[in-house]
Amino acid sequence: MKNIIIYCISIFAFGACADDMSKTIEPTYTTPSSVYRHNIFETPHEFKSLDTGEGQLITLDEQTVFEGIAPIGFQAQGKDYIMATQSDLSLGAYLALYAQNEMGHYELVDQLAPIGRSHRWLALAFVHDLDGNGYPEVAYVETPHLGRVAKLYEVVDDQFKFRGEFSGVTNHHIGSDEILGGLVVKNDQVSWRLVEQSTNEWIELVWDGKNLSKNP
Repeated sequence: MKNIIIYCISIFAFGACADDMSKTIEPTYTTPSSVYRHNIFETPHEFKSLDTGEGQLITLDEQTVFEGIAPIGFQAQGKDYIMATQSDLSLGAYLALYAQNEMGHYELVDQLAPIGRSHRWLALAFVHDLDGNGYPEVAYVETPHLGRVAKLYEVVDDQFKFRGEFSGVTNHHIGSDEILGGLVVKNDQVSWRLVEQSTNEWIELVWDGKNLSKNP
């Protein structure tokens, strides 16, 4: 039987990268802003609001912007979530997790600590249950132009749980509107495709439930 290969390799082209079974809504960033002026994309991708796709607009305070190509809508444990990249004007980027409450409104339930410095960004890659345990992993590269660290968290009971990291990789080039690589499915194996800094070649990372490592 031929290998079945699925690539989700560009959230500029495809929107948010989430597996088909979990993607329930299509949130978008809206209300462009020039207050932060990081300008790492070909076209501006800094916003003050997020449209949940269900009639709700989430607007940030004066100190914060949404910074990225697209948020990700997904479902886990019977609840709808939105994963967004936000940037504090002084402390840089961080992931924010919004969950739909019993009234049908999305509210912030958890967030990671900001990177710690203005104009430091993270490139959100995908949300997918990599190990089949019912809890989705969120994958991103922290400072893809400088530190180049791939990080993996799991969403459990409305909270981020750190799972692993891998250094020396990237999924974005300054001035591009694309997120490179992404989720790769070959038959029963799921991996994360990235560019290795030392070789400038594609590599794939795999998560076995305990370790995030390079696929030989």
